[in-house]
Amino acid sequence: WWFGTVESLERDAGGARAKVTMIFDHFPATSRWRRLQIIIGDGVVRQCAIGGWHGGVRAVTEAEKKDWVKFYPKEPVIF
Repeated sequence: WWFGTVESLERDAGGARAKVTMIFDHFPATSRWRRLQIIIGDGVVRQCAIGGWHGGVRAVTEAEKKDWVKFYPKEPVIF
């Protein structure tokens, strides 16, 4: 699981699928892992451009967000 923020959402012409741009703030702006575009809405599990797989996104509650940020590094992750 990764915790990110939706930067943008573009629906396709039919409205069933959408391209979501996610931002992962725990990576520096120059990292290839900082911004990721994924397709959602059709239930298909897809390979990610940065490795691994994704099966969609979901909103988190404020309580879940507080739990997630506990795991954020103190400094941006640089590889």
